[in-house]
Amino acid sequence: MGRAGGDALADRVEREVAAITLVSPKVVVTGVAAEPVLHGALHTALDAVRDEVFGSTTD
Repeated sequence: MGRAGGDALADRVEREVAAITLVSPKVVVTGVAAEPVLHGALHTALDAVRDEVFGSTTD
């Protein structure tokens, strides 16, 4: 969860999700300091490149 709403928003979202689903996931404010979407995109891209370049050598 982003930082904008803080813990209060995270608690409200957690309660609402628990009310409409069979599971009750923990919702927390992000621990990523800056640009969490960008960091996630970069990690995903790097994983894909590593798999492509260094993936399986047995094919």
